[in-house]
Amino acid sequence: MLLRAASYSDGDVLRPFSVGDVMDTQEGFTSLTTAGSGTVLAAAIAGGALKRTGPGAGFTDTFDTANNIINALSGNAASISAAGSNPFNPSFQTVAFGQLYVAPGQPQPGASFRWLYLNGVAFAMTAAVAASSGVILGANVNVAASLVRQYLFQILNGSPAILANANLTNTSAVVTGMTTQQTNQITPGMSVYGTNVQALSVVNSVQSGVGITMSLTASGTSLSALTLTPTITVTGLFSATA
Repeated sequence: MLLRAASYSDGDVLRPFSVGDVMDTQEGFTSLTTAGSGTVLAAAIAGGALKRTGPGAGFTDTFDTANNIINALSGNAASISAAGSNPFNPSFQTVAFGQLYVAPGQPQPGASFRWLYLNGVAFAMTAAVAASSGVILGANVNVAASLVRQYLFQILNGSPAILANANLTNTSAVVTGMTTQQTNQITPGMSVYGTNVQALSVVNSVQSGVGITMSLTASGTSLSALTLTPTITVTGLFSATA
């Protein structure tokens, strides 16, 4: 579960993490052993690190969808405890002094975490994403032979993916024809995919019971089946010898 700076119980006292405290992250490597190109599943991303073996030539690994990654990072609702209340129960997934999520298990926009990819073969990995995945690759995402790379995952939007039929108008960013039930599930920052939707379009604003305004204008006029997903950016940080 993705945590923000949390408080925890020290006996009967609730206090924030302090200098000298060490967090047990229970990290470990997940293995991906596909002989050729493979998929980096959300569970491996949530696990913190991946060790790649198997390929006998250059290969492409595709990151899982933003929706699956959000689900893998999510957990039970945070337990809200006040000072002087019952001490921390280890059976809880988290104890927090304040709200950690905008909804149970839903990371807030702006949440981020780092992740390691260890390329254990003597061939280069090319990173990729699936169509309509909500994952946006930034710079330095490939991994050279026998190197390890650290990535920064940034959650720009954590709302669950939905499907909606809507009306698009050429050169207009305004999308109409949605129901109130649909617009209630859409939040700014969600990625938008569909016929006549430009690449990298996201939701700028939501008009309840009407539709949305996108960050980019439509490239044609149509009744389109839209896919709206969470949005996660992935940027490669440093690379080093494995």
